[in-house]
Amino acid sequence: MKKLIFTILALGVTAGAFAQNTVDRIQDGSERTIDKMRAGTQKTVDKMQDGVQRNNARMRSAAYSPNSLKGGMALGASLNYGTDIKSLGIGIRYDYMISNSFRLTPNATFWIKNDDLSSWDINVDIQYLIPLAERFKIYPLAGFTVSHWKYDGNDNHDKWNDTYFGANLGAGIEYDVAPNWLVNFDLKYRIIKDHGQLVLGLGFAYRF
Repeated sequence: MKKLIFTILALGVTAGAFAQNTVDRIQDGSERTIDKMRAGTQKTVDKMQDGVQRNNARMRSAAYSPNSLKGGMALGASLNYGTDIKSLGIGIRYDYMISNSFRLTPNATFWIKNDDLSSWDINVDIQYLIPLAERFKIYPLAGFTVSHWKYDGNDNHDKWNDTYFGANLGAGIEYDVAPNWLVNFDLKYRIIKDHGQLVLGLGFAYRF
């Protein structure tokens, strides 16, 4: 009888231990599952918050520069310096956003006469705008140019008057100083046979 009682007690203890072990495993698995779910949920929330912040930044940028997206236009002027003609030039420009990133910029420069040499040029450039911050952008550019050069020497035999065709390559940076106003600085090399030069330009434009 005593053996039977001890056997029953032993089976009860073993069953209790097994049941407790099973409960512990279930609880441990549940906790791990909950931790994974919490981690996944937090990652999802973080991604959503990051997306909302990026979208808000784009909206703020667009709101600050209402005409800087596709279809936007601007008129401006610039002060330039040519390293070959060694003279200052007055420039005018027109901007048209052909997409949210690409801008078509026809422009012209009239160079102040220096050492009997004068010049003017007409350019059509395409700029690719890359936002750096809410108001800053950089842009590589490429285009073509028509350049007219005139030299008035003392001797009639030295005088000449020619028009050349070439290409433009360069880059610049611009800053939105107000919702419709921007300033920019760019470096552009004009590739023209016998008259290639680096042009430094500081300008401003009004978007409308």
